[in-house]
Amino acid sequence: MTEPPTWTMIGVVLATLVSTVVAFVHLVTRTMKHQFESFRTEIGAQLGQFRAEVHADITGLRVESTIRFETIERSFADVDRRLDRIDTRLDGVEAGVRSLDKRVGDLDRDVQALTSKQFGSGIPEV
Repeated sequence: MTEPPTWTMIGVVLATLVSTVVAFVHLVTRTMKHQFESFRTEIGAQLGQFRAEVHADITGLRVESTIRFETIERSFADVDRRLDRIDTRLDGVEAGVRSLDKRVGDLDRDVQALTSKQFGSGIPEV
């Protein structure tokens, strides 16, 4: 009997088969792990980029809001300055009106004085 026993042959075949299956599973597992790592790296990069974009958008909105707020503040300050100039001008107009009122009062007294000298008790009715 030079042939190996059947059980030995079956054992060798099974060992080879199991070894092949284990090697195949190991290869598939390593490939899947590599793909998963690549996927995770890609997702991480995209997430980082998304965070950066959102942060830039938020910062941009804050800057834009600040610029708009400063523009509104400048506009209010400009309106306030214009109102102060108008108020100053109105004070000048009011002083001018008081001066004119005084002059009209003086002229009225002068006219009454002249008419009473010329006509006695006032201007005769027509």
